[in-house]
This record gives sequence, structure tokens and C-alpha cells, in this order.
Amino acid sequence: MYTRGFVGVVVILVAACFSPEVAWAQGSIGGLVSDETGGVLPGVTVEASSPALIEGARVGITDSQGRYNIVNLRPGVYTLTFVLPGFNTVVRDGLDLAGDSALTINAALGVGAVEETVTVTGETPVIDVQSTQRTQVLTQEVLESIPTGRSLWSMTQSVVGAVSDYPDAGGTQGMHYPNISLRGMAADQNSIEIDGMVASTIDNAPQYFNTQLVEEAVYETSGFSAETSGGGLRINMIPKEGGNQFSFSGFGAFADGSWQASNLSNRLQQLGLRSVTSVNKIWDFNPGLGGPLLRNRFWFFTSYRHWGMHRPIGDSYYDDGSQSIDDNRIQSGLLRLTYQVNSNNKLSVYYDRMDKFRSNDTSAGVDPETAGRRWLSPHYATQQAKLTSTISSRLLFEAGFNAVFQQWWATMKEGILQPRGSAGWYSGAAKYDTSTGELWNAYYRRQGTFESRYGVQSSLTYVTGSHSFKVGYRLQFGHDGFARQSNGDLHSQRYVNGVPDAVRVTNYPLISPERHGGQNLLNADLGIYAQDSWTIGRLSLNLGVRWEYWNGSTAAASVPAGRFVPARQFPELKNLPNWKDWAPRLGVAYDVFGDGRTAIKAGFNRYNDQADTRYAGMYNPLAEATATLDWVDLNGDDIAQDNEIDFSTLPAGFGGARITNTADPDIQRPYALEWHGQIEHQVVSGLRVGFAYYRRTLKDLIFSDNLDIGLADYTAVEVTSPLDGSRFMVYNVNPDVVRGNRVVDSTSADPDKRGAWSDTFEVNLNGQLGNHLIYGGLGMQKYREATCDSLDDPNTLRFCDQRQEAIPWRAQGKMSGTHPLPGDFQFAWTLSSEPGPILPGGRANTLSSGFSGSNATYWRIRRDTTYADGTLVVPNMTLASISVPLVSPGTEYLERYTLLDISLSRVFQTANGVAFRPQFDMFNVANASPIFAVRTAEYGASAYMQPSRTMQGRLVRVSMQVNF
Repeated sequence: MYTRGFVGVVVILVAACFSPEVAWAQGSIGGLVSDETGGVLPGVTVEASSPALIEGARVGITDSQGRYNIVNLRPGVYTLTFVLPGFNTVVRDGLDLAGDSALTINAALGVGAVEETVTVTGETPVIDVQSTQRTQVLTQEVLESIPTGRSLWSMTQSVVGAVSDYPDAGGTQGMHYPNISLRGMAADQNSIEIDGMVASTIDNAPQYFNTQLVEEAVYETSGFSAETSGGGLRINMIPKEGGNQFSFSGFGAFADGSWQASNLSNRLQQLGLRSVTSVNKIWDFNPGLGGPLLRNRFWFFTSYRHWGMHRPIGDSYYDDGSQSIDDNRIQSGLLRLTYQVNSNNKLSVYYDRMDKFRSNDTSAGVDPETAGRRWLSPHYATQQAKLTSTISSRLLFEAGFNAVFQQWWATMKEGILQPRGSAGWYSGAAKYDTSTGELWNAYYRRQGTFESRYGVQSSLTYVTGSHSFKVGYRLQFGHDGFARQSNGDLHSQRYVNGVPDAVRVTNYPLISPERHGGQNLLNADLGIYAQDSWTIGRLSLNLGVRWEYWNGSTAAASVPAGRFVPARQFPELKNLPNWKDWAPRLGVAYDVFGDGRTAIKAGFNRYNDQADTRYAGMYNPLAEATATLDWVDLNGDDIAQDNEIDFSTLPAGFGGARITNTADPDIQRPYALEWHGQIEHQVVSGLRVGFAYYRRTLKDLIFSDNLDIGLADYTAVEVTSPLDGSRFMVYNVNPDVVRGNRVVDSTSADPDKRGAWSDTFEVNLNGQLGNHLIYGGLGMQKYREATCDSLDDPNTLRFCDQRQEAIPWRAQGKMSGTHPLPGDFQFAWTLSSEPGPILPGGRANTLSSGFSGSNATYWRIRRDTTYADGTLVVPNMTLASISVPLVSPGTEYLERYTLLDISLSRVFQTANGVAFRPQFDMFNVANASPIFAVRTAEYGASAYMQPSRTMQGRLVRVSMQVNF
């Protein structure tokens, strides 16, 4: 089905190429052309030529103000030729255009014959004096030289402003996605693109990708144009296309566990760790081949990648006492074709298929023999087709199609899932001890996810020398489906210190419509935009506006009966949500001295919450439900039979339609406002420094209101903090209150009561001094939020406004560089110093819009919780428990970490042009062991606050790059 649809779109685009003359814009080159007296010259033909262009060259003409602008240029080295009858021809060569940047190249033509050519050699400008976007471009040289794990997130470690849950030292985390946030925006607000087209899944998660595809990686962190929806990190991978010469590029790397140092420090052992997660082996095999099928007409690029990692898991052991191994592998095969149909039209298609396998996903406290999970990903794929058409030297048309598929299963170990209704099905339930945090006998469930995302987009750009106006649209749609099943239809049998105590029953089986249909639907994520860039002298205005439409729904479903639930029928639910919103994008840049060396920039942008299937899933009645019921093992066989389970507390209607919240008819789409200002200056040739300030305000954040209970239904009780002895109030529900469940989701009418604010100062350094490359910077960020509009529970109002609390500024530092050494060696390094993750705790993330939340140390007061003298903390407590923060959320963090990675390499060139580059990498040079995550109370009292994720120890990797 997918292949037929993809071929159909390609046929349509090919047909469009031969229609009357009808690209995602990447880099651009523009400037002012004058005569030797300074008078502007209109009508000058400016040709930009480069081997990077399959058509060989692109042409622009100066307008009445003497300005030209050539857009939609691929990264590469360019030569500019300026021609005007009656004047000398001027050639400017050696211009290095990177990523989505804009170069300003001015020229002065002298009077003379056209055949008289003057070649001007000068430095490539490093300051973009026209746009207000903050961009970090990782060129091919950087990607090949800087020591990384060769993944999107490991490369992000060198991008100032971006924060990852945990670093990827040498590929030790390359099989798993961390969450990458940017200045208060969560990971689901990020945009992952290939060649300017969407490459993320329907839930806005990144795909795994083949690194050999990437010519350059462009990381944008602020000032996004109207073409982009989300306000998180935007990553655009500019792909290789081949070329007029056959070329091979290959990478191979290997790291062995014996090459890794142990960083199990005395400190970690004192915190309860017996072993840490480490490396058994890491490998990466990634050849690529490109070249012409027809010179100047038809190019190809293809690559295969097989990479993986086997890692022993900290505090997880097999029955024989050896440390359990989490083994992972992924393979990818891709093909990209670029066809110059005629002088004005180019078509490219791209297909990448991936498969992932993981046989033992486990952690401390989980029995790897029976309760580890197996991950199977039989279908990861990304498909694209794009048409670029030059209607004239001033008019460009672009059209494209994208499709992203993801299917994966997280299932029990092989042979653990038993046939429904069999004896083994009843006895095979997962077993969990709430006192020790141990899980054995089975993983909780077998779950599957099936996601499909499709998109079409096109734009029309009108370009003059001083003016560039672009209009277009991007439409994304798709769906996700899921499946859930478990032995005995139980989430788990529960024990307290080995004694049977309770069962957690489920509404399994859950089976959504087959994967071509899905259950949660994104019917339309439509953005229609207009973006204008206008240069007036030294001033450049970037004025854009975007109109967005988000519509979702859930599909009708029929689900079979389970052990604890009847057969179920669920109707289709529409307009989840149905939002229409505007998003202005305004920016201004000023070339202070007119020499392109100093620019002042400022901007204001609105970013709406990025569309996906999340919102529809909030109201889908077909969803997992569990209930914890008392269990007494009457016959002592350690199997929870129906007659041993106390069903008296099972919620009424359990297993029917999930009781979901109701959306307020006036609920609004969450959004963020960004104000930013920066100054950039070229301090010496090739090196720039920048100072920037960013302010982000998150508004219309969603909260829930239970209409059946209010603040007046509570009575205040003064208690004493077990942390510092201070006195404060907690609130007990009045005994005569009957709690219902009429919950309405709304957006706050008072932004001062619910919102979030992020302030960031940054200093950036980027450039090249001779053969020395250096980039990075420093950042200081403070993030605060307010959740003071609760109408249900006054216990949630303690410390609800972080603007009134001592929220710290958190510093970040990132620097990377490459340096030539004697003997043709090259040294490269990357250094990052990051604040530790926020301390996890008992607080649920109340920001259902998908923006950031925070945690703190909470006190869970139960009905039998007493002081040291035996006095009840809350007498006559009506609730099962009350949770209240003891310190302000957002003030407790795990420790700061510093990570230094280095590499040493040398290029060996053979007589026939083959270049070999052996490389020696060392990651976590200092063998640091910072803690990135700890186990919370849900893992049992004995494991509370025990480290669950730490930095991997010092690791050595050897690699080889081959190019010819």
C-alpha cells in the first residue's frame, strides 16, 4: 500500500516537470553591485556556479537598487561571476556556503570590455546580516572530525541552548532517544527535517537515521521563519546527492568492553550500586556511494548502515550471577536519486528503510531471565519526493511529498507470553514486590505501536535583489494505532516483602484498528504562510505570518472481551481538537557599519503547540485502564484466581468506555511567545562572536478542573515538615463530600496563574582561524512556571508560583574544535558542562500541552502516617493519601556534569586518490560518574533515590574513514 502511494506521488511530480515552466530554500547569496564610484548598477547578471549543483549554475539579476539575491543553493564552494555590457567581468571565487546561511557578497565593476575579467579573492563572510535566525551549521568536516556517537542527539551536545536528558558518550546511548529541550520547550516541540521536509514520526519523535546521508546538519535555535511550526529545536539534515564523479565514502568504528575504564566510584557504591552500566562492544559500519547515472542530468547516492551496541546493565544479573546484557542493533539501507529533467526543473526522490532489534531491555531490580523486554521494529521507513522549478530568474516553485512509518513491538521475552486461557497464561503474570522494587516472572505486557505520517507541501518564491517574498503551505496528516495484552490480563501480581498482597487488573486485550487505519488520527496539521525578506540599505526586515489548522479525531473500534471486561464498541469522536490560530514571525537585522562585520538583530515570534495525535489520545475511550484490588492466595499456588480477588473495590463500569475528561468548548491551543535580541561581530577573519538574550513565555497551558469538588470542600490541618521542622497547612477533604468525576480540561483565563517563563543569556563563538576550527559558547537560563489556578485541591497550591521562589540560574558551556598537528595529524575535541537534571519526584506533569514540567521532594501523608511520638499527622483523614511538596519544585537538581571527548587522526593519501583516515577517539576522558537519574518511591522503599542511570566510564573507540 505504502509503495504504490509513493510511486503515484512520484509520477505526479514527474508529470509536473513537463508542464509549462512552472527549491526548499537552503542557502542564498546576495549583495550590492556598484560601479567604481559607488553608483548602483541594475541589470547585472550574476551567476553562482558550483559542483554541488546538478544544473551547474544558478543566475540572478540586480534590481533597480543594484541588489541581487540567488536562493535555494546547496552547501558547497561557489564562484560568482558578475557580467554587465560596458564593464569588466568580475569573478569572486572560493565562497564557502554552509547550510541554510545567507552570504552577503558585494562587487564593484570597473568600466571596460566584457572580455576583461577581474578575479577577486577574499574571505567568505561569517556574519549573516539579513536573517534573524540563530543557526549552528555542522559541516562535513565537523561531522567527520569531532568525536561523537554519530546520532542526532550526540551532535546536539555541541549546540548551545539545547539540553539533553543524558549525554551520548561515544554512541553509548545511540540506540535510544533522549529528550532534547530548548529554552523551556519540550522535545515534542522540536522539528526534525531532511532537505526541508518532515522526517519525524506522527508523535514528533525523531527517527533513527543513516549518518552517511548527511552533507551538513543545520541546527536552528531561535527566530524561525513562518515556514516552521514548532518553537523547539529545528534540525535540518541536508542530504548528499551524488555528483558528476563517482565517489565512495565509508566509515567503520569499533569499541570493545575491555577498552573501557570502570567508574564505579566509592560514592556510587555507598548509594547502593553494585555495578554500573557499561559497554560490551559498539560497532558502526557505514559505506556510501554516489555518482552520475547521466552527467549533469541524473545523480544517485546510496548507503548502508549497520550499527549497534551490547551493554551490561548496572545492578541487573542473570541467574548465573553474570551481569545482564542489553543488546541492540539497527540496519539501514537508503537510496536518493536526483534528476535534472530540463534546464528549469529538478526532481529528487529518497527512500530509507530501517530495522531495529533489542532482545533484553532491562534495568536494576528486573529479572533479565523472565522480565526483560524485547523490542522489534519491523518497519521504520522515511520516503520523500521533491520538485524544484525555476520559472524565471526571479520566480521559484517548490513541491514535495513525505511519508514516515514506524511500527514497533515492546514484548515479553521469547516464550513468556502464553496462550489466552491456558494454565500457563494464568500462572505467567508479572510479579512485582512493592517493598524491594523487584520485577520477575514476566514483563508487564506486550505492546505494539503502529504510526504513519504523510505530508505534502509547496511554495512560490518571488526574488529581486532587495526583496524576497515566499508563500506556501505544509499539510501533515496520519494516525497511530496500538495493541496491549498480558498473561492473565494482569498488569502484575503484587507482593510486600514476598507476601501476596494485591493484583493490578487491566482492561486487556486492547487492539486498535489495523495499522493502515490507526486509532488516534491527525486529520490535518495545515500551515499556510507568507514570509517577506526586504533589504533597505543596511536594514533587513523579515516579516512573516502563519495560519495553522489542527484537526484530530479517534476512529471507531470494536474490542473483544477479556478476563475482567466485556466486549466493547467505541464510536468515532471528531474534532479532537479543531483549532485555528495565527502565528506572526517578525525580525529585523541591521548591518551596523555596512561592511558585513557587525550586525544587530531582534525579533518577536509566536509558536503554537505543535500538532500530533497526542490531543486525540487524551479523549480516546479506547485506552489502557488498571485497578489495584486486594488478593489473598487462598490455596498457596501463587496464582491469582478470580475467587481470590476482592472485586468490591473495582470501579463501576471498569472495562467499558474509559472515563475521560471533557474538553471545555472554549479550550485554546497552547502557544509560546519569543522575544530575542542579539549582536554579532566578526572579530578577526573567519571568526565571529555573538551575544544574545531570549525570553519565552508559555501561555494557554491546559489544566483539569473536577466540577464535583472545590476548594471549599477542604479543611486546613497544620502539620510539621519532616524535612526542616517548619509548620505549614495541608488540606483534608470534608467527610460529607461525595467526589464525582466530572472533569473538564480548560485553558486558564489568567496567564499569571498558569504559565511558564524562560530567560536565557548566551555568548557564542564560531569560526575558523587558519586551519583551526572552533565553535560553541556559554549560556545562562532560568525557567519558572505557575500552576496556581487549581480549583480542586488546595494542596497543589503550595509553591505553585515559582516566580516567588529561589529558582536558580543554570549555566551551560559547550565548546568544540579541530586543530592540525605536526606530521599531518589532527586533534579534535568537544567539551560540555551541563547542569544536572531536575530531581525526579512524586509530582505528575500537569502541563498537558506537552511543554516542560518539574518535580520536587514530596511528602506522601497516609492515613496511618504518624510523628515520632505516635500522633497522627492528619487525624480522620478521608483521602487514602495527601501529597504535598516540602520544597519548591524547580530548586532541586542532580549534580552538574562535565564531559570531555577527544580524538586523534591522520589522513593517508594514496597515489590513485584514495584517502584513509584512521581515528582514535576517547570519550569521558576524566572517567567521571555523574548521576543522571534516580529511582523514585514507586520502585520500593529500599531502592528510593538509588542511582538508576550514570555516565558511562572512559571509553576508547577506533575508527576508519575511507574516501575516494
